Amino acid sequence: MRKILYLAKNKLLLSFTILVLILSAINFRNILWGYYKLIDYKVCQPAEEFYNPQEVTYDNTQFEGYFNLLNNPEAGSRRYCWSYREEKNNLEILKEPVTSKLIVGTNRHKDPELIKLAKQAGIKQDLTYEPVSMYYVDSYDDSIWTQGEYSAFKKAITIKKDAVYPFTTISHEYLHHVWYRDNLESDKRLVDELTGFYRRSRELQDRMSSYQEKEPTEFFSYGCTEWPDRYLTPYIVSQCNKYITRSVLRMTY
Repeated sequence: MRKILYLAKNKLLLSFTILVLILSAINFRNILWGYYKLIDYKVCQPAEEFYNPQEVTYDNTQFEGYFNLLNNPEAGSRRYCWSYREEKNNLEILKEPVTSKLIVGTNRHKDPELIKLAKQAGIKQDLTYEPVSMYYVDSYDDSIWTQGEYSAFKKAITIKKDAVYPFTTISHEYLHHVWYRDNLESDKRLVDELTGFYRRSRELQDRMSSYQEKEPTEFFSYGCTEWPDRYLTPYIVSQCNKYITRSVLRMTY
């Protein structure tokens, strides 16, 4: 009997000891966590390098093709740290990066005579710093009748040196430029009314008979520069008048 009591006593003591150890471990963890929060203890990942995006400044007083790198980039340093006090990861910047700065010229080649011609032709915008090239050509390979062209790919207006109606020609090509620049194709009302104008006008159809594609940009350029108000809708006229002074031009029809 004495032996049984002894074993039971030891077993109870062992259980109590284990319980105390478990509670101590749990309590120690809570105490340690509280201590870490008190001192704002942090666990940080290894630092890593990073760069800021290059800062580009567009300068319309410099010609296209001009690049001036003011400085090379320098890497910064950062790391993520777990904060026991805030119970979240925070980003720490150890070293601020140096941003690379680049100046890019946007001024395209322009013949001063064509800048002057554009003003005389009633083009309302000052084209001095507009990102479009403007220059004279002696002739066009595709047609001896072509007086001017606009290249949307090159963003260039070219005018034949001996163009018969230079005011009309430069205004026509300029309107092609603003058509693409201002995305006038997205103006459904304008496109619909220009298409209706083309369908009603036998003269415009004849004028464009050699064109492989009959596009609204052509209806716009022709209508604005060669057809009087009475042939156009009020909305078309209002859009034309945003860009050019039509009274300066010789209306063909």
